[in-house]
Amino acid sequence: MSTTSITHTASEVSLASVITMVHPSGPWMTLDDSESLTQLHKQLWGAPLRPQEQAGFVEKESTSNCTGFVLSIDNPIIPFAGKSIWVREEYIRIFNFLEGYYAERTVSHGMAPAAVVTGHPGIGKSIWRYYALYRCLAAKRPVLWHYNHKCYLFAESGVFIAPEDFQLCSYRGIIWTLVDADQACQGDLPSLVCNGTRLFVIYTTSPARRHLSYWDKTVDVVHIIMDPWTREEIHKAAPLLLSRPNWKAIDETYDRLGPIPQLCFWASSNPDLLELYMGSIKDALNKASQESLGWFIDRIHNAAALKTDELAYKICLVRRGNKDLKVFSSPSITPMTPFIQAKLTIALRKHDTCEEVKLYKARLDLPSCKGLSDFVFETICLRHFQNWT
Repeated sequence: MSTTSITHTASEVSLASVITMVHPSGPWMTLDDSESLTQLHKQLWGAPLRPQEQAGFVEKESTSNCTGFVLSIDNPIIPFAGKSIWVREEYIRIFNFLEGYYAERTVSHGMAPAAVVTGHPGIGKSIWRYYALYRCLAAKRPVLWHYNHKCYLFAESGVFIAPEDFQLCSYRGIIWTLVDADQACQGDLPSLVCNGTRLFVIYTTSPARRHLSYWDKTVDVVHIIMDPWTREEIHKAAPLLLSRPNWKAIDETYDRLGPIPQLCFWASSNPDLLELYMGSIKDALNKASQESLGWFIDRIHNAAALKTDELAYKICLVRRGNKDLKVFSSPSITPMTPFIQAKLTIALRKHDTCEEVKLYKARLDLPSCKGLSDFVFETICLRHFQNWT
């Protein structure tokens, strides 16, 4: 990206309203007007909100499964073909919660707030970050956008690049900071959530809590679970990405492989990739059949603890455990779909000994695993009674 040194008074005034000194550790640079982030700033700064984005709207149970809207962003930063995003009601709900969380925690003047937005792999957590940027710009709120090991500050007069050695305690307020796991190395995070940070870091990531354990020591962190897509939402998003959606293939994929939009879109646009994914599910089911029940239960535990486990998330679905629309809760782990559950039943039928029942009772008695634990127990009992008769 091309840059120029800050020379205009308006830029200095805008920047000085966010940091304590204009040049505390070297010059801040402002992006040229031709850069995509600058164009995005001009397009969205002060943009009006939709009625459904108002606080409190999505805290009530919807009468429809699909009360989102299309957000058009004609800008190269959108990482897929097409320039529009289907804004799920879930996206709005999470952002509105974070606004309240930020307001509540910044009043206490303790550790800076932080949030980890996670959920089942492939359900659009990274896309939510673009929606969050839009909401911050629409509210004319200074926000840091982390990309390729750099932080870009959106402020009143434009977009600036933060110096690498800038002291995070030198911001005048606590600044919203949007970071995505796909665009950040693990080494980037400790510098953003260090002691005394003035950043409200919102980190979007697939389940991977192991490398986030230190956050509790430096920031006041809340873990948010994004719920999966509904069929109606996928139907709304498909025409934004596909010129001729194959609705039958999309619905069959949703029913067989789960509420993962990328898989449903592959069914219409790239069946070869979908075939490869289905092969990986077969491998996972074969593994569940060949290994011990303890091995399979370990996979469930990893999913329940939101740990990295590629195999677990092919056969298990992660969603929020509560049903009252609160975005933070313990996860609930269930079989991905009835189709995969039926395949699992066949794969697990050999695990029928009394020792394995004891293992089940000892290691799978977790509230978050109830959906899967009931299924596993029924499978074991069914096989046991079949052998007994």
